[in-house]
Amino acid sequence: DLTQALATHAIKASEKMRSQNLQSSNIRVFARTSKYSSQNYQRSAHRKLTNATDDTNNILKIVVELSKEIYNPEYKFSKAGVLMQDLTNNEYLQQSVINYKSQKDLKKSTNLMRTIDSLNKRFNNNAITWAITKKPQSWMMNKNFLSRSSTTDIEKIPTIVK
Repeated sequence: DLTQALATHAIKASEKMRSQNLQSSNIRVFARTSKYSSQNYQRSAHRKLTNATDDTNNILKIVVELSKEIYNPEYKFSKAGVLMQDLTNNEYLQQSVINYKSQKDLKKSTNLMRTIDSLNKRFNNNAITWAITKKPQSWMMNKNFLSRSSTTDIEKIPTIVK
């Protein structure tokens, strides 16, 4: 369940990064029990990437690996999430000599992500998704305290005019 929840968050974050022309070079996952629980447990793990990415396939592989590092079956988690850190504009690409990807591979990945995003936008939010999110969920995303878009979208921040 934890891996599925983190994967769902990672997919949403990847889509949002692509819509804002961003990519991440540091991915952090976290999970914690309720602060009111008698058994308090919280863990996080992160991975610094050699090359920044907005590719959901790459991000999901990393998130699944990191979820194994923080999971403890003795605890029932009340909150989990994925943070995309060290964001850069996707027009800027500094590749590593170690993990070099050819322009052809990068273009192929970009086209795949763009196609998936456009199909999901056209038909519905999950017309095409990854298998890890398709098993029956025993958890629900809590959106009771969701931030207004004016706090997360720079275009919607009010402008004060004198």
